[in-house]
Amino acid sequence: MKQDAAASAERAQRVKEALFRGASLTLGNPDYLRTLGSVIELFLGVDLSAGDLTVEAMGLDGAPKSAALVAREAGVAAGLEELVHVMRGFRLEAALEKNDGQ
Repeated sequence: MKQDAAASAERAQRVKEALFRGASLTLGNPDYLRTLGSVIELFLGVDLSAGDLTVEAMGLDGAPKSAALVAREAGVAAGLEELVHVMRGFRLEAALEKNDGQ
C-alpha cells in the first residue's frame, strides 16, 4: 500500500513538472524573455510597419494618448507583467491596478 502511494506521488510529481511550467515563465528567465520578444515581434510586425491604417484612420498621430484596459466580466488577470514589459519597450508609461492572479 505504501509503495502504491509512493509511486502515485512520484508520478504526480513527474506530471506536474512536465505540464505545469508556470514557475519558469517569468521575465527573470532569459529563455522566456527571448521567446516573449519573438512572439511580440511576430504579432506586432504588421502594426509596426510604416503607414498603419488604424492610426491614420483614427487620427492618432502626434499628441499624447492614454488608455485603460477594463474587463467586461469578472475573471482572473494574466500576462500583466508581460504587457507592462512590452509597453515600456516602446517607451510607453504603464501602471497596474491589478496583478496576475487577481
